[in-house]
Amino acid sequence: MGRTRRQEFEEIDLPNLRPLPEKPYEYAIRKTARVNIDYHVEFEKHFYSVPYLLIHQEVDLRVTEHLVQVFHKGKDVAVHHAALNQVDIPLCESICLLTTNLWTKSTRTNCSLGLKT
Repeated sequence: MGRTRRQEFEEIDLPNLRPLPEKPYEYAIRKTARVNIDYHVEFEKHFYSVPYLLIHQEVDLRVTEHLVQVFHKGKDVAVHHAALNQVDIPLCESICLLTTNLWTKSTRTNCSLGLKT
């Protein structure tokens, strides 16, 4: 008792603080997919190629706003630029809209116009 918040902070919290990460956090979706006979995997109606030896195998996808990474048994086997979805909204915005149920005709119109202006 008789200690200020500042004294508590300096004694307890300050020694345990670490610097911020060099790169900001990047939101990613992870998904399991099966490689088609044409050695492509599908994500949000877009197809990404993988090595043909993986036909019919399961792979893991890690999708960010800019990249689609494909892993097989933990090994990175393909990397592609992420395609924009069907209504020309960047992936992170479409994720936000779909997960928050805020998708409306006006939202789609505003997003499409905003990207083209």
